[in-house]
Amino acid sequence: MSQKVKLKKYIFKRFLFRLEKFIKIKLFIESNFFKKDWYINCLKLNSMPKETIIIFDQEPHTRWILKTLLENEQYIVIPLQDIDRLKQNFKEFEISALITEYWSNNGCMVDHIRELKRSFPELYVMMLTYKDIDENEYLRILDSGVDDIFLKPLSTKKILIHLEKGLRQRRLYIEKRRIEKELMENKVIQKKIKFNDSDSNLIAKNNL
Repeated sequence: MSQKVKLKKYIFKRFLFRLEKFIKIKLFIESNFFKKDWYINCLKLNSMPKETIIIFDQEPHTRWILKTLLENEQYIVIPLQDIDRLKQNFKEFEISALITEYWSNNGCMVDHIRELKRSFPELYVMMLTYKDIDENEYLRILDSGVDDIFLKPLSTKKILIHLEKGLRQRRLYIEKRRIEKELMENKVIQKKIKFNDSDSNLIAKNNL
């Protein structure tokens, strides 16, 4: 069997698998659409929370304001002030964004952010500060992986605009990685098919 035929068979099998999955979902929806529970679930789905965001700040008032603001936008919000708890949350949950102050009780946050971005390159990070930051320090902050840095106090509208922009970029990054992974897997499959064809041809020649 040629490489092209095998590849076509593989693509057709994947198409059938996805079609079967789609049909099952469609039948489930149609069979449950008029049920009360299904209607309630639909309402819940329409108000499902968005991404999970950590707010790291030593000021209780700042944590409360940001938490209230983001929860009103349907985000899941985790307000924190302990650096160890912050790092632990990244192990326990899928965190989409971090809004942090520049300086905490544990010192400057730049090195901690650099460490987090190594493990979670898709993470969006917004930094807020009262401090005047010189040019060299500003460059060091950006180099650590901070996406946006603003002086306090900051308008809530500006926070939401930049947060949504950062989360959109995060989703695009994740999608890009997913596509790259799928393309790589397809290349591996094609190489296997090619190798199997070469092996079959060699066996056929030896049998002549």
